[in-house]
Amino acid sequence: MKSNPYKSDSLSRLKGLETVGRSGKLQLHFAEKHGKTILKDAYCEIPFKITRLHQSHASKIAHLMLMNPTAGTFGGDDLTLEIWVEAGAHIVITTQGSPKIYPSAQALEAKQQVNIHVQAGATLQYLAEPTIPFADSQFSQNWQIHLDSDSQFLYWDGMMSGRILYGEKWKFCKFATDFQVFIDDQISYLERYQLEPSRQEYSDPLQMGSHSYLGTLLAFAPSLMPSLQTEVWREQLSSDLILGIDFPQAHLLLGRVLSENGVGFRKARDWIFSYLQGQSAFVNPILMQ
Repeated sequence: MKSNPYKSDSLSRLKGLETVGRSGKLQLHFAEKHGKTILKDAYCEIPFKITRLHQSHASKIAHLMLMNPTAGTFGGDDLTLEIWVEAGAHIVITTQGSPKIYPSAQALEAKQQVNIHVQAGATLQYLAEPTIPFADSQFSQNWQIHLDSDSQFLYWDGMMSGRILYGEKWKFCKFATDFQVFIDDQISYLERYQLEPSRQEYSDPLQMGSHSYLGTLLAFAPSLMPSLQTEVWREQLSSDLILGIDFPQAHLLLGRVLSENGVGFRKARDWIFSYLQGQSAFVNPILMQ
């Protein structure tokens, strides 16, 4: 009896199907054409999904929303996001909602790799809703940000301590971040941290205390200077927030916000966006949604 000539190929395809939605990639390439930002090229795999590119009538910056049509990210998922912004393109990227990190029965770790390139004369604002790590979940993310010295980049991201109303505050297993920023191919900022609640008490007053939201801000623009009146931020923001601001080098602003609840977290985010809009060529993305 002859062997089935399609057997090995069928098994190969079945093996590939197992990774659908678990090993996903999203590639976005923005460019300028006739004075407008266009999506020059895009490649999308489940669980990623994108909306149509929306052009703003008030400015030359465009808006794209990232979506996840699935329940969220599960242990064992391996996701890759690549964004390239050519000279003259100006884009705001937001997320539809808070990413959710689920545990797996095999105690596997969910992984995400993000690679971003912004050329001179281009602007990228990447603004995400806070990630929610579920109980027993494991998550690690690696960010590689490559900026030209004449580009503009605004990043806002955050995390929650868990599903608070379900009693899952600091119940996840691991949340790790590796964040690197290169300006003109030179390392300008490096941050690495790994949160493991089973090994450390983050509710300690010297850690997060009563705060359940952690927000991270990174802004780079030629117009940003260390002389920026950041003390105004502390005067305007609520007293139940903790805010840290630093300039590791000229034109590169770093910020960290701790909030006890989502209302304070959003108010801090919205006020910071509004303030930066008046200090640089960034637009307030809240007005675009």
